[in-house]
Amino acid sequence: MYRVMLDIKSQFPFFTNHPDVVYLDSAATTQKPKVVIDALADFYTNDNANAGRSSYSLASKLATQIEHIRADVQRFIGAHDAQEILFTAGATDSLNKVAYSLGMNYLQDNDEILYCPYDHKSFVLPWLNVQKLLKDKGIHIRMVPFEMTKMGSIDREDLFSKITAKTKVINATHIHNIYGADSDINQIKKHIGDKDIIINVDASQSVGHIPVNVQELGADTLSFSGHKMFAGQGIGVLYISQRLQQFIPPVFVGGGNGITIKDRNKEISSFTQSYEAGTQNYAGIITLGKAIEFIEKVGIEKIHTHLAELTQYLVSKLRSIKGIEFAYGPYYWRCSDGMGIVSFKIDKISPEELGFILAEKGILVRTGDHCISTHDEFNDTIRVSMHIYNTKEDIDKLQDVLEKIVG
Repeated sequence: MYRVMLDIKSQFPFFTNHPDVVYLDSAATTQKPKVVIDALADFYTNDNANAGRSSYSLASKLATQIEHIRADVQRFIGAHDAQEILFTAGATDSLNKVAYSLGMNYLQDNDEILYCPYDHKSFVLPWLNVQKLLKDKGIHIRMVPFEMTKMGSIDREDLFSKITAKTKVINATHIHNIYGADSDINQIKKHIGDKDIIINVDASQSVGHIPVNVQELGADTLSFSGHKMFAGQGIGVLYISQRLQQFIPPVFVGGGNGITIKDRNKEISSFTQSYEAGTQNYAGIITLGKAIEFIEKVGIEKIHTHLAELTQYLVSKLRSIKGIEFAYGPYYWRCSDGMGIVSFKIDKISPEELGFILAEKGILVRTGDHCISTHDEFNDTIRVSMHIYNTKEDIDKLQDVLEKIVG
């Protein structure tokens, strides 16, 4: 299977054009396969129109195609119905929509939101902003933090201990963007059972990397970006379960979203339309559909297995580096799993300086705080993140350069 994955690298023009580059920053954004690039060019060359705005065949054909892709996304993440799938501008947009919609329409005074302060800013800051806006209206909600384990996953014991009768939302990251750990979110749903608590999931680092089924996870909402799974930039998905849709009407409205005005009251024709105001990123949706097709052709289980093998190989190689200190995550696991993300720092060398030296050698990694809003000992690290086009040879080159740097 490793040889199969090695052959896949040739399907990415970036690596053909940059044969000496070792790209290890896929958690930031993935490179794009030729089929996705070609689909984007073909759309603008032959099929560009505004879906749902006109009766001519080009616009009607595009509208149909968009709905087919919506159904593809539904199947890809195991949703019950295509009307649970909303297209957005990205995961940040999706996460903001959830926070603002629940904040403005659902939450009441003294309600509690459980969250991890070490999650991505895009998952934390919208809720802190909503908290402030509601406070200005005389509504006070509590943001209740829970901890992470040394494995890099949600500390479920701490989380469960903080659930009260006032808990309305649990924000849960599926795979952490620094630590690369799977938090087994389905265990949260099993614990809360039939309690009226919304499970809000950030799946930015899991969809397209491992199999994801929203129903098995027990997610009420789930957000992810296309550009982290081979699609174009500026396209994301927001899943909202049917049971939740009655409580989470759209906050942002406009043309084309099926809302009409009668007697100064809004009438909404469909849930997906109500959330997708204005002209959508049709080109981005096209690339998302093609990316899903590409992933399914390769096989999501094969991708997961490949990432697990590379993760364990990377950890084994980095162990020999003098002065290395691993962040939470795969280094501490007692299993052979992995999601392709490993973070670390090296004694006496700042991550920024190390990242600069690696870049000069053609090795591209992420450095800095990784968009974490709360400071801890590991939010200023080197992050290596991989995908299907990475190889053991990439890791060997990284190890070789690091050993020469530290002497």
